[in-house]
Amino acid sequence: MQIPDYLMVSEQATSTRLAPLIGETGFSFKDRDRPGSALTPWMHAGTIPPTARAVLQTNGQFEGLTGLLRVPTEADTFGRCRAGWILGRTAYGLTSIVVRDDHHCSAEGLLDDASFAVTQAGRYCATSAVILVQQSDSNGGRKARAALGNAFIASDVRADVRVDVRVDVLYEAGFDAAIPLWFACLSAVVR
Repeated sequence: MQIPDYLMVSEQATSTRLAPLIGETGFSFKDRDRPGSALTPWMHAGTIPPTARAVLQTNGQFEGLTGLLRVPTEADTFGRCRAGWILGRTAYGLTSIVVRDDHHCSAEGLLDDASFAVTQAGRYCATSAVILVQQSDSNGGRKARAALGNAFIASDVRADVRVDVRVDVLYEAGFDAAIPLWFACLSAVVR
C-alpha cells in the first residue's frame, strides 16, 4: 500500500459537486467527461508531477522534494483549479510552492502569487518559495513565458532543447529577500 505524498485541504463544506451546464441547452457533463485542468496532476495525484520534480531538482536545494500539503487557492466558474499552493519538504527544509494554470496567468497575478508564496514560506519557516506555471498543452506556453518574464524582469524565459527533448529551466527571481524566490514554466504533463 502506497501512502500519498500529500494531505489535501479544501474550503468546501461538502464534496458534492454539480455538473456544469453547457450554455442554455440543459445538457451537462460529469467530471469524467469534461476536459481536465492543467493542474489536475497537482491537485488529484498522490505525488508531485515528474516534470516539476525534474526541473526543481536541477537545483540541489530542492533535492528529495515531496509534497506535504496542497490547497487549491483559485477556481474557475466550473470549479476546476486554476491555482494552488503546496508546502513541500526537501532535503534542505520546507519550500512554499504556488502553481498556476498557464491559461490563467498574468504578470500582476504572478506577482501576487509570489507575494503569497513568500508570505506562506515565512509562516511555515520555509527556506524558499517557488512560482510554477503549468502548461496545459504543447503549444509552447508563449503567453505564460511572457507573463513570467514581465513579472520577474527576465529577458528570456524558455525551455532548453537538448537532443530533441524540451528541458524546463528553473530561474532565480533575484529579489532581495530573506526567502529566495524561484520560478519556472513547466511543459505539459503527458497523460
